[in-house]
Amino acid sequence: MNHPRVIAVSGVSGSGKTTITGELSRRIPQSAIISFDDIQGDLLGMDYCDWSEAGADYNQWNLTTLEKQLLSKFIPEYKNIFLDYPFGYGNRRIAAYIDTAIFIDIPLDIALARQLIRDYGERDSSRRPIKDPMQAANTYLKFYLQRHRDTYIQHINTVKPYVDYVVDGTLPLHRIIDEIMIMLSY
Repeated sequence: MNHPRVIAVSGVSGSGKTTITGELSRRIPQSAIISFDDIQGDLLGMDYCDWSEAGADYNQWNLTTLEKQLLSKFIPEYKNIFLDYPFGYGNRRIAAYIDTAIFIDIPLDIALARQLIRDYGERDSSRRPIKDPMQAANTYLKFYLQRHRDTYIQHINTVKPYVDYVVDGTLPLHRIIDEIMIMLSY
């Protein structure tokens, strides 16, 4: 069976994966989006930072639900699936479906600023409300400096070198999309 072209858009949290996959899907007909963030449940079974410190084996993640979502989109209606997914080719099971992996490269300070705006400043109303956003952001920043930054560095070092394309995430959105569409020959 001919399956849709699967394009994984990867990067650290705050790199713009969701925005980019949304815009690509809007601009390229017969496209679907599958988002890693929409998968519910404990996919790892351990603390994310502990996992990273132990070597970041992406095959330890239980991505059965993601795989089922991918397969559900293998229908004639879709020619492209944009996978909003942080790991590129890192997980063998999901890598088997990916035709092209793109890494959105962005300085960690910009990614962190975007996270803070998204999670504490402009929090989506569908998410659990935060009683004191400033205190929550302060707590997160302490955690980020103690452990999470190293996890993001590990993520960059273990995903970025193994993708097909690296895109400068500091470019304006329209330039990022144009660059990706050229890379993908659209």
